[in-house]
Amino acid sequence: MDKMTRMRQVLPLRRGNPDDYTTNCPGPTHANGDKNPSLHVSRGRNQDVVLRCFSGCTTDEVLAAAGLTWADLCEDRAPTSVGPSSIARTRPGFRGFYR
Repeated sequence: MDKMTRMRQVLPLRRGNPDDYTTNCPGPTHANGDKNPSLHVSRGRNQDVVLRCFSGCTTDEVLAAAGLTWADLCEDRAPTSVGPSSIARTRPGFRGFYR
């Protein structure tokens, strides 16, 4: 199954541009609910999914709250280069990055 398809099954994504979505973040920073969509979901390199909460939730926190794992975001492979995509796959607590 395509990684972005899996995200659409779990989170109510609102389309921005192709492969670029927003949704309310399920993370712990939003104890009273996320009133404005603060979670950005996009397709990164190698068809991986990139999550970025603009309110400060870590990727690990968002994954746990949504019942997802890192395997739902990216293939289990070693990074091929040093850069944001490789950091996202290897650094626990990574908070996302801007394109």
